[in-house]
Amino acid sequence: YIHGKSPVSDAENIKINGCDFIGADGAVNTAENKAVSISGGTSVTYKVNVPKSGLYNINLNYKISADAAKEAGLSLFVNGVIPFEGAQNMRLFCY
Repeated sequence: YIHGKSPVSDAENIKINGCDFIGADGAVNTAENKAVSISGGTSVTYKVNVPKSGLYNINLNYKISADAAKEAGLSLFVNGVIPFEGAQNMRLFCY
C-alpha cells in the first residue's frame, strides 16, 4: 500500500478495546475494561467484522511499561496471514 495510490475504505470507524480479545497465548491482564497488559512472547487475537474487503487504516494506542525495554514488537495478521511485508515484526518505541 502506498498512501494516496490505493483507495482506502470509507467505512465508519470501528473501535475495539484492548480487553475485547477473543483469545490469548500467554499471560494477559486487563484494566478498566479497556486495556490489556501482556508480556514478551504473548499474543492476543481480536475478531473484527469489516463491512467489505479493502484497505483500512489501523490506529493502535499503546504504552510500554517502565519495567520493560525501550521498545516492543508487534506483528499484524489478517485471517491468520501477514497481509504485507511491513506488518511483521513492527517496532513500537517508548519515548
